[in-house]
Amino acid sequence: MKPALSNLGAIGLALVVLLAGCSRSEMAGSARLKVVASTAPVFDALGSVGGKRVHASNLLSIDPYALLTPAKEKALREASLAVIIGGGIQPEVERIAVERTKPTVRILDEVANVSSANPYVWLDPGNMMVIGSIVRTRLTEIDPAGEKTYRKNEARMARMLNDIERLDERTFATCQRREVVTTSSHFGYLMNRFDLAEVRATDATLPQVIDRVHPTTVFFASLPRLAEAKRIRRDLGVRSATLDDMAVRTDQARRGGASYGSLMALNLDALREALDCKKVHLGDK
Repeated sequence: MKPALSNLGAIGLALVVLLAGCSRSEMAGSARLKVVASTAPVFDALGSVGGKRVHASNLLSIDPYALLTPAKEKALREASLAVIIGGGIQPEVERIAVERTKPTVRILDEVANVSSANPYVWLDPGNMMVIGSIVRTRLTEIDPAGEKTYRKNEARMARMLNDIERLDERTFATCQRREVVTTSSHFGYLMNRFDLAEVRATDATLPQVIDRVHPTTVFFASLPRLAEAKRIRRDLGVRSATLDDMAVRTDQARRGGASYGSLMALNLDALREALDCKKVHLGDK
């Protein structure tokens, strides 16, 4: 998928600027609040809302078997605020979090109508707005002097998320198809938010699902190798694609400017092509 350079892409770049400002400030002094997140989208929220008043760091991926390095374990123990997924999703993080004496936020306990069976709550932009509000509230509690800054930054983040939501809504309203065939279980919040039908398939059931649904594209948990993608196209008549659940963000992706906004743009582009939707713009009437 090619990066989108307008609409959501621009929103993503705006969020990168916010986070870049935070990174520069982190090097300017040590008086800023040290805060940690246990996955990349929550790190984005901490950096966006906290801005220059916080030093935000990301602990690890959502992989339940991932272990913290000694440095990250120390960061989690000492952070003024930790925002983690909760729900037992990251046992290593939970083990240390219960020993903390400073505030810890568990996202799955704070966002309504979510479940530990699917912790990828941020794929609904509305949930990301809630996360931003939670972060602003907790930062204000431990740093009352920063309330005005946190409110301003949260409002800016909310405007970007609202743009993402509006563009997604307008795009999906034009789709000729509404059934998304996928081998992943991560995207339920995204599908439910925009009234798309998620059709789950396994390697064994994929041929039957394709015969029933007649999709043009199948979204795999990870993109098949080129030879396998060609075989799938030849034998099953569908394209292979993938959606980004955003839980894991490589160093290369971060250096390339990947952010919540830019990754949502890529997901929208992939779904728009698969579902035969029109390309719309926020300024369209």
